Amino acid sequence: MLRHRLIFPVAGVVLVLSLALTGVGIWRGNAVVSIMSDQLIREVTRAAHRDLSHLVRGSDRTVSRLAHRLVSHDMPLGNPNAIAAELYGLLTDEPDVDWLFFGNEAGGMVSVGRLEDSSTVYLMTDEFRAGVVREFEALPGGRIGQLRKSKGAFDPRQRLWYAQAKETGKRYWTEPYLGSVEPILSVSLSAPVLDKDGTFVGVCGIDLILTQLSSFLQSLDIGDHGRAFVIDATGGLIGASGGVSPVAIGPDGGHLRLQASEAADPVIRATARHLGRHPEIAGSSSTAPRAFSFDDPERGRIYAAVDRFEAPGALKWTIVAAVPASDFLGPAYRAAYLSIGIGTVMVAVFVLLGLWVVGRTLRPLTALTQAAQAIAKGEWRDLPEVRRNDEVGLLAQAFTLMTSRLKETLDGLRRSEAKFEEAQRVAHVGYWERDLDTDRSTWSDETYRIFGLTPGEDTITVAGMLERIHPEDRPIWSQAAAETLRGKSRYDLEYRVVRPNGELRIVHSHGDLTRDASGRPRSMFGTIQDITERKRVEEALRASEVRFRTLVQFSFDVYWESDAQHRFLRQEFAEGFADAVAPGSEIGRTRWEVPYLEPDAEAWRKHRETLDAHLPFRDFELARPTPDGGKRYVSVSGLPMFDETGRFIGYRGVGRNITERKQADEALRESEEKWRAVFENNPTMYFMVDASGTVLSVNPFGAEQLGYTVDELTGDSVLKVFHEADRAAAQRNTARCLEQLGRAISWELRKVRKDGSVLWVRETGKAMLMKGRPVVLIVCEDITERERAEYLTGQVFENSPDAICVIGRDYRYQRVNPVYERIWGMPAERILGKHVADLLGTKAFEQTFKPYYDRCFDGEEARYAEWFSYPLGRRYLMVSYSPLRSASERVEAALVITRDLTDHALASEALREAQAELARANRVATMGQLTASIAHEVNQPIAAAATNAQAALRWLGARPPDLEEVRQALGRINKDTKRAGDVIGRIRALIKKAPARKDRLDINKAVLDVIALTRGEAVKNGVTVQTQLAAGLPLIRADRVQLQQVMLNLILNAVEAMCGLAEGAREVLISTGRDGSNGVLVTVRDSGPGLDAQSVERIFEAFYTTKPDGMGMGLAICRSIIEAHRGRLWASANDPRGAVFQFTLPAERDETVPAEHAGQMPVV
Repeated sequence: MLRHRLIFPVAGVVLVLSLALTGVGIWRGNAVVSIMSDQLIREVTRAAHRDLSHLVRGSDRTVSRLAHRLVSHDMPLGNPNAIAAELYGLLTDEPDVDWLFFGNEAGGMVSVGRLEDSSTVYLMTDEFRAGVVREFEALPGGRIGQLRKSKGAFDPRQRLWYAQAKETGKRYWTEPYLGSVEPILSVSLSAPVLDKDGTFVGVCGIDLILTQLSSFLQSLDIGDHGRAFVIDATGGLIGASGGVSPVAIGPDGGHLRLQASEAADPVIRATARHLGRHPEIAGSSSTAPRAFSFDDPERGRIYAAVDRFEAPGALKWTIVAAVPASDFLGPAYRAAYLSIGIGTVMVAVFVLLGLWVVGRTLRPLTALTQAAQAIAKGEWRDLPEVRRNDEVGLLAQAFTLMTSRLKETLDGLRRSEAKFEEAQRVAHVGYWERDLDTDRSTWSDETYRIFGLTPGEDTITVAGMLERIHPEDRPIWSQAAAETLRGKSRYDLEYRVVRPNGELRIVHSHGDLTRDASGRPRSMFGTIQDITERKRVEEALRASEVRFRTLVQFSFDVYWESDAQHRFLRQEFAEGFADAVAPGSEIGRTRWEVPYLEPDAEAWRKHRETLDAHLPFRDFELARPTPDGGKRYVSVSGLPMFDETGRFIGYRGVGRNITERKQADEALRESEEKWRAVFENNPTMYFMVDASGTVLSVNPFGAEQLGYTVDELTGDSVLKVFHEADRAAAQRNTARCLEQLGRAISWELRKVRKDGSVLWVRETGKAMLMKGRPVVLIVCEDITERERAEYLTGQVFENSPDAICVIGRDYRYQRVNPVYERIWGMPAERILGKHVADLLGTKAFEQTFKPYYDRCFDGEEARYAEWFSYPLGRRYLMVSYSPLRSASERVEAALVITRDLTDHALASEALREAQAELARANRVATMGQLTASIAHEVNQPIAAAATNAQAALRWLGARPPDLEEVRQALGRINKDTKRAGDVIGRIRALIKKAPARKDRLDINKAVLDVIALTRGEAVKNGVTVQTQLAAGLPLIRADRVQLQQVMLNLILNAVEAMCGLAEGAREVLISTGRDGSNGVLVTVRDSGPGLDAQSVERIFEAFYTTKPDGMGMGLAICRSIIEAHRGRLWASANDPRGAVFQFTLPAERDETVPAEHAGQMPVV
């Protein structure tokens, strides 16, 4: 028997060993694949890195030899033929180089290349330095063949290889580029060429065709489907194994570079895309190849390695080797399949042997099993007889003994169940059990009856039970069940169930969780009890308590009982009043023994009489102190209590907190007193009238203002205080208020005092209901003074001699006075509402008037004066703009006042013309004094011109004529005549009658021009005139003639003042400089007799003079000229003798006097 049992375990062991061997084979295959692929791809990347390094080093050596040969052979670098021969010779020595080139700064380039066993040379012949590129055939021996084509020069700044090599002084590798002749990839290496002195003369370099890179990658052994490839920094494919070309054909049939992620080969495409999604793999700074792997939907697992390769410049490549795992997994899978086959055959053998043994053993056991199933169904039958001495026979004997004892136990259990069912029915308690594996429930008969179901007829599931639970209680039932399953708490819950007939029952259920030997929850068992009747009793009791508490809460704040001696026995306080008294602090004390503030002794006496008479009392009010120092008012009511014999045993009653009511009454009294004081003493007239117009009340101030007493007005008609002409309006206003209750309405009317005087009032009325009757409250404001001011203002507006108008913010006329009407020749009705532009014109309004209106609307005063054309003619008007503000301080309109100043302007113009004639007369008179000097100034250059003319004639008469001397003499004649012309021009400008014109002037030049006119007079009188002119003075805006007249007068006065000096120097110093306000200061100093104090005060008065033959007008005219230029002229004494005359003029902007007119210059 024991041997029979071992058959199945041995078969199982064989099966497990077979599967284990298969797993080991697969694991070993995968491990071998991982190791082999990692080793292979690393070796491939290293080989590719070595080949690229060899290519770069060889290229560096070639470029070094090229640069050395171009300089060491003393080759003329401007000779393209010599350069081409040198490049061609080196090309034959370098089989790995495809192209050699040299370029200079002028844009010329020589290039020799190897393409289809022929060479092309780009030569610059005579135009090499000019940058003209010509293409020739290259012949053996460095000779030049026929011209192929000619094209313009290349721009060195636009060639990256040229610019980088020149700027850095180092070699530079370019990015791969696609050839223009054939679709092949090439790369260039350039280097700077320095002559023997280290001076940069150009750039040389080589071009490499990258087809040899693909040939090398093709030679690498990386499996059937493995690929080795190289990509640049942009992901472009440079070379690859497996015959993959880096060049593709575009939509237009042209050739273009291929991105590795778009390659046709699935391994290259998948690997490139993976690197694109994970740039950190290729971006690693590791010096050794970095291995990685990834899963591809098309090729499965792919093992790969990357290696970075960089050289100076743009050569930043990534070497990639990738191989799919399928290339290595074939052998491993074949070994695994063999192991599975062998294991399957061995398991089949053991299973067949086991089935034979089991069939012999199971026949008697089958009979025992059928008997056990019948017993489980409640069908007792005779047990089969088994006569065997082995394990099956022993099992049959034990089974027979166990079933007999089980029958006895079941009979006793049925008796107990009957008793238990009866107990459940009596107590309305049932039990339930829930199988957690099948989610089915088992109920007792009483549980069925509690739910209103028939026992045994309905199969109960958790979902079916949830349908019987009230919808509002289902969440808490589910939560309680879930918490019990999680072991958080024992199941104990009350909820409502709905019977099939709609009846609602309340149940209480509790239970525990049963677990199996492993601790896993297996089932829940518990009881359920119908507690509907108990809940109804509890609910009724609770409702009664709520009704009582509600009654207490809303009826009173304290319930109390006292004994026959009126001592408190019981006190119950409502919420909000519980903290008024410490619990139990008043028990055993009478009401009057507890501290109180009110009432007085007499009230307590009457209250105690009522208590002693055992009579009911109601609303006895008293005040007790609070902890915060305030008062708490309580109203107490009570009824006497008697026992069954009629003996008085005490009082029972309630108390109410009336503190808020007392405080409200007190506040109301204070408010009434305050408003009565306001009504009685406010300096505003208040009236209250009813619907008939009878005065109900009036404040003392209102009655006093009208000359009455309060009693005289109260009860009388309000109409008697109104002006007879306004009484109808007063009635209408009162009726309007009554029609619109609650709305305030204002009006202005006249009232008559008792003495007959009239006052204007502004009234605001509002109707309201008072004790159901409509009344009108009226507030009166005395506006008599305002009305008088408005009347006077209107009189000023209407009768002003100026034209006045009011313009709104919309630029339209709101009001005009009669003068304004006369100016425009139209009545006010036509002007009001018009836009200003309608009268003044759109252009004039926008350019001239609107800016002033806008300044006014911004709150600014503005004014100006100008000539205007009106229907009445051309007038000179001064216009002022003043903002008109509302109560909110916002400018609502502009007050425009126009004053006619035409007569004043004409008079001023006539005065200016008279002053100009007087000034001209003064200048002419001054010129008369300078006649001799002017004649001398004019004669001197004329005489010099005559002398030079005679000399010219002599030189012309010589044989041969000396033309050079003649030319010089004519030049001097031209200079002298120009000098005489300048003198005459200055005189003409001073005496010519011309209107004043202000120009920008250089003050220093104006001084020098005047000095030139007075030079003769100064010499004649032995006076030395010197100047001290400051540099950098600002320009001034002035009338040149008037300013020169001032200077002329001051200089001649100084010269004349020193004519009578017998001894001492006769000197005049004229200086210029800046005054304190950044203007110009001119000073004239003389060394004459000077001025006394009286003369200094009066010297600028008209007709005052210190000269015997003087008129006294010169200095007065000078001062008027200077002041007209917004300057100042004054005189003072000079130290040690003489006089000083100074005047200032304002500067023009920030322009300065040229330095050529500055400095010290002696004139005579």
